[in-house]
Amino acid sequence: MSRMNDHLMIAPVVVPFAAGAAMLLFGGERRRNLEASIGLISTLGLVAIATALLTATDAVPGGIAGVYRLGDWPAPYGIVLVLDRLSALMLLVTSLLASAALMFSLAGTERERISIHCSSSC
Repeated sequence: MSRMNDHLMIAPVVVPFAAGAAMLLFGGERRRNLEASIGLISTLGLVAIATALLTATDAVPGGIAGVYRLGDWPAPYGIVLVLDRLSALMLLVTSLLASAALMFSLAGTERERISIHCSSSC
């Protein structure tokens, strides 16, 4: 893997963390559209990242595309992320399910908002 793909392995951990922090920072009761946009961008970004990681594992004949040691600590003492075909596939499935669940929840929120608005003013 190239140097960029080496650091792409940590992105499925960092992207949801950054999206959650942004939702807490910029969101709120009055900014639901901004929160929905941040959630949608982050989940679609995770699908793209998972697809890139899966294609990177297909290019490696041994199956293990990379090892990412957080803090550069050895395995018994630190956290070690290993990218292989199964982990990349599970990441892709999880990100696809997350994006489908987000779309379903946004549709339900919009229906609820419309019904509340119509019942109070119609």
